[in-house]
Amino acid sequence: MDKFSASFLALTVIVCAFCSTRVEATRLSPELAKAAESAMPGSKIRLDGALQTKHGGLFLLLMPRDAGKKSKDKVEVEALLPSENQQDIILYTNGWAHVRVAPKGEASTLAVPHTLSDKHLKQLLSLKLPSDLIVPQGFVLPRSMKSVIVDVPTISLLDDGIVHRPDFGEKHKSVPRAQYKGFGSVFLTSITTGSITMLDGKTLNKVAEFPTEGTPSGMELVNGQLYIVDQAKHRILILDPLLRKFSGQIDLAPKTAPKSLAALPNGKWMYVSESGASDIAVIELASGKVLIRTKVHPGPGRIALTPDGTYLIVLNVTSGEVTIISTYNQKVVTTIKVGDMPSGLAISSDGKIAYVNNRVSNTVTALDIAKRTVAGTIKVGQSPSGIALSPDDTKLYVACGRDNTITVYDTKSQAQLQQMHLPPDIEFPGSLCLLQNGAKLLVASHQGDALGIIDTATMEVERRTSLGHSHHEVVWVPAP
Repeated sequence: MDKFSASFLALTVIVCAFCSTRVEATRLSPELAKAAESAMPGSKIRLDGALQTKHGGLFLLLMPRDAGKKSKDKVEVEALLPSENQQDIILYTNGWAHVRVAPKGEASTLAVPHTLSDKHLKQLLSLKLPSDLIVPQGFVLPRSMKSVIVDVPTISLLDDGIVHRPDFGEKHKSVPRAQYKGFGSVFLTSITTGSITMLDGKTLNKVAEFPTEGTPSGMELVNGQLYIVDQAKHRILILDPLLRKFSGQIDLAPKTAPKSLAALPNGKWMYVSESGASDIAVIELASGKVLIRTKVHPGPGRIALTPDGTYLIVLNVTSGEVTIISTYNQKVVTTIKVGDMPSGLAISSDGKIAYVNNRVSNTVTALDIAKRTVAGTIKVGQSPSGIALSPDDTKLYVACGRDNTITVYDTKSQAQLQQMHLPPDIEFPGSLCLLQNGAKLLVASHQGDALGIIDTATMEVERRTSLGHSHHEVVWVPAP
């Protein structure tokens, strides 16, 4: 075979492969198009068969599973549901249908009335969305309508209770970084001893110890209750800070190994990273039930929400990536490569930048959340293990475990401002927590038995609180 023949054959194979996989545009028959226009005068038919009304409304097409079967020559409107005064669904005599898209805040879904008869609902669920559907922004479907997305697997499914909630899709109120209110309390978890330690927020002396017989890790304060994940026992413990006792727990599926928590500003839903299952679970706090799980790349660890609750930032420890999830439809927006073993996370108060420390790469990655790109990389010391932002977002504090240091960086120039070495009893610094509007920095010790209290004005150790064991996560709980 000569060179020309070989090239022609290769081109033919490529073209044929393209032709066999390309999606045909959805074409309405002239009769169906005429019937649709009669139901919605002045509307336009999109390439995917959807109806765009003159008032800006949108009706998506639902078609029979066997769309190639011969249809009736004459097509008429069979029914307008729920009534002629309010059209959510247009049924045609050939079995096709148009269903209105109902915007719900930042999300949207199909407007299927609760009053729809079993007959009409069964008829709708026997149809499917076209394979070339132009999916509306933030579009989701209740799980009960899963059958209509045969050819559009990218559409997210949520439990019916979520989609039909009055507040579904609403933009969450932005929550500023916690400001100092009284002295409150400080809580620390110890994976080594399986205990939770409580300190007085004013004296920073130990006031209580709560054994768990598990491996407590990430914590989150929601509605006055402190939620703590227990990785070994696959549960979330609930601790009442005022009564100083456990008030309940939420059981998760076996082998999920939860690691971190983040609650929406409205205090209704909470996200949990399930490292063992590579899932992000959404829990309804009122019922304690998991509503949905979003699959992410291996090893999800620390998670945090942007202040307005729009995006959930997930550190994928195993794959060295960051996953961004939309909280409107629980769908993965993007996955960004950062560095090896991302372990610490801090988000600016305006929700624009996320800082991620990469323990093995010895770097901190700055991510532009809106643009979904890496905005910069800071070379830091050995094994960066903790990270915190000053209340005004101008200073970044980075703890480096192997160097036993705390380094301060200017967030604008990314230049190093200060560095201090920690004493031996605060060995391998981990989680960082700022108190008194940034005046004090608490430093957890992964291998020592003392909690460090640093004056951020001088960057010197002001004092140490002996806990008698190593500790990993530290959070401040403001006074009620």
